[in-house]
This record gives sequence, structure tokens and C-alpha cells, in this order.
Amino acid sequence: MNSAAAVAALITNAEGKLMLVTRSVEPNYGKLDLPGGFVDPLESAEEAVCRELKEELGLKVKSLEYLFSAPNEYLFAGLTVFTLDLAFKVTVDSPLEKLEAKDDIQAYRFYSEEEFDYKDIPAPSINYFVQRYFRSNTDSLITAQ
Repeated sequence: MNSAAAVAALITNAEGKLMLVTRSVEPNYGKLDLPGGFVDPLESAEEAVCRELKEELGLKVKSLEYLFSAPNEYLFAGLTVFTLDLAFKVTVDSPLEKLEAKDDIQAYRFYSEEEFDYKDIPAPSINYFVQRYFRSNTDSLITAQ
């Protein structure tokens, strides 16, 4: 059994707060996540980031950079899909104040680490990415324009 590839976007606002989205689908309906999703067949991870951000938030990507990866188990319809999740820092070419949550997210918000509970991010890989972002102790690691 081979792993599927998935992508996650780390986007921050001018204050260095990280965008987290609220899922509108199972698994983990109503829980926090990073914007992103599965890589389609014959699509690069970079193309997937751009497509997912357009589908989920109407965002246009200005630039992106691969950061790190983590394995994950994605439980869906009684099946376990093993994924390799790839995190990208993303600079967007869209106003962050005028986004529209759609597709499989119901809301988005920018958070400082004190404004959420890691227990509300159930996906181990996404939890790891968010922790790694906040542990970096530098606003210059991941920025949005």
C-alpha cells in the first residue's frame, strides 16, 4: 500500500498570526486544520497548493516554498488512507481581509498560539506543522504580503 500525497499551506497575516480553517466535512467536522488537501493524479504538490487555496478560499498564490513533511493517517468512510503531508509557506496575492470560506471549509481565522487549543487540531501532521511554526520563534519564517 502506497501513501497518498497531501499539501498544507502556512499563511500568516501582518501580525504573524497563522491562518487555521474550520473543517465543514468529515473526518473531523468542526475541527481546526490548515488549508490544503490531496494532490490530484499527475499534479505537482505546488500545483495542488495553488488549486486548493483557490478552491477553498479564493486565494491566488504569489509564491510558495516547501518547508517540511510528516506522515498522517486519514480516516474516511471507514477506510484508512495513509498520506505524506507536505507543508508549504505561502505568500498570497489576494487581500487576506476579503476571503470567502468554501469547498470543504466553513470558516477561517488568524490565530496566535494562545488563541486556540492544540487538541482542536486532530490531524497529527497538521498539529505538528502548527507547533513547528509557533516554535520557530521568528515571524520571518512564514509571512504573507
